[in-house]
Amino acid sequence: FANSDGGKLYIGIDDNGKIKRAGVLLFHKDPQKYFLNSHIKIGFFDKNDADLVFQDEVYGSLIKQVDITMNLIFAKYLKGLIYYKGVQRIDQYPIDRDGFREILINAIIHKDYSIKNPIQISVYKDKVYIFNEGEFPEKLNTEDVLYKKHSSKPYNPTIANVFYKAGFIEGWGRGFEKIMEGIKRNPGVRPEYKIDESGVMVCYKACKKYMELLKEKTNEVHYCCNENIHKETKANIYCSYCLKWYCSNCGQKIHWTLPEEKKQ
Repeated sequence: FANSDGGKLYIGIDDNGKIKRAGVLLFHKDPQKYFLNSHIKIGFFDKNDADLVFQDEVYGSLIKQVDITMNLIFAKYLKGLIYYKGVQRIDQYPIDRDGFREILINAIIHKDYSIKNPIQISVYKDKVYIFNEGEFPEKLNTEDVLYKKHSSKPYNPTIANVFYKAGFIEGWGRGFEKIMEGIKRNPGVRPEYKIDESGVMVCYKACKKYMELLKEKTNEVHYCCNENIHKETKANIYCSYCLKWYCSNCGQKIHWTLPEEKKQ
C-alpha cells in the first residue's frame, strides 16, 4: 500500500522484515498453500440440510475472495424475481446485496485462521447461512449489543486495517448499521446471529417482497406437451444449473403462465 505522500506502508511484515500470517493471507496469490482452509466454501441446498445440489470453493487472497464470492452468490446462487413498478422493471433478490457484503467481510475479518475449517455459506431459496469459526469481542457476543452503536474491535486487527485502507470497511463499527439500512431498503427480518464456542452462525432470511413473489410463482401453472396443463409436481425436473423446469414426459422446457384468474 502507498500513503498519500507516496511513501509505502509495510503491512503484514514484522520488525525483522519477515512476512506475518496476515501478510500471506492478504497478499499471497495462493495463501491456501500455507493455510489450507483459508478459503470459502459455498453450497446450494434444496429441500433440507442434506440435499446439496451444487457447490463451489473460493480461493486466492482474502481481498480477492470478497468480490469472487459476491459475484457467485448473486449471479449463480440467488435467483432474482422480476416485478414491475409502473414501467420500471425490478429484480428482487431475497437478501440485500450491501448487507450481505458486510456480513461476509465480518466473517473474513473475525475468522480464526489457525482452525482448519473454511468459512461456509449455505444457500437456500429463502435464506442464507454463513458460518465462521471465529469470535467476536467478549462484550459484543450478543445480538442485541451487536445491533447497537459500538466501537470496532476486530479479531484480526492487521487484516481489518488492510480492508479499511482498501476501502472495504469504515473502521467505525458501523457494519451492523449498514446491515439494518439494507433491511430498510428490503423490509424483512434482520439477520440472526448465534455466537458460541464453536463460532459465529448468521442466518439472513429472505425479505417480505421476495417471499410474496416466490409464493405467487409457486401458485403458477405451466404449459407444454401440446398445450396440456401440468401442475408443478415431483415428476417435473428442475435444472439447478440453468434455473429452469423441464417436463419429465416430453423433455421440453416449461413456459410459465399465470392462471386466468390472476391475469384478470
